[in-house]
Amino acid sequence: MILTEKKQYDRDYILADQGLHQAVCVDQFEGITEFLNRDTGDRLTEEQIVAAGIIKRDDGVWMGVPDTVKKRDTIWLGFELDQNTPEDDKPLSIRKKFTASIHERATLRVFLERWRGRPFTDGERAKFDTETLIGVPCQLNIIHKDFGSGPRQLIDFAIKETGEAMKPSGHYVRNKDKEPKTDETPTPQASPQEAEKTEPVKAPF
Repeated sequence: MILTEKKQYDRDYILADQGLHQAVCVDQFEGITEFLNRDTGDRLTEEQIVAAGIIKRDDGVWMGVPDTVKKRDTIWLGFELDQNTPEDDKPLSIRKKFTASIHERATLRVFLERWRGRPFTDGERAKFDTETLIGVPCQLNIIHKDFGSGPRQLIDFAIKETGEAMKPSGHYVRNKDKEPKTDETPTPQASPQEAEKTEPVKAPF
């Protein structure tokens, strides 16, 4: 029998070329809420979340988060690139996850300010609607990294598009328009209570 080493990451996965790409933002959506151990920084598993007594009310508010655990809300931004797939000639897409914060040291704010080429205004710091990013062009620097399971493409940074702006192709299906998965683990729920909600204000990019 002739044996060969088979790498665990053998798969048909198309990576965008490294370097600067013309791109356009085509998606933004709320990611899952993550819970981290404050001492180690490790992300809690579903079982650990339940064991810690952390529950989510019907109105979306999390309750029972102990002092030893840090709650982190996340947001994803999705982009189409100027490089197409060889099979169907559609634009490659790429996403990046951020902590949902525009604090002055937050990664999202640093990313957006470099992209836009200007700092946030007072009004934007008070409320910024990430939906205003949809359709906005940019240049993305793409890098490749191997985390042990094969090379992955990552967004390094974004800068303002100064040339001809790329437009959405129309092929990308936004996360909010996709069919919901039926095999997701249900989130622990508590009795509903009314929570204060404020509508975001549209801010020009």
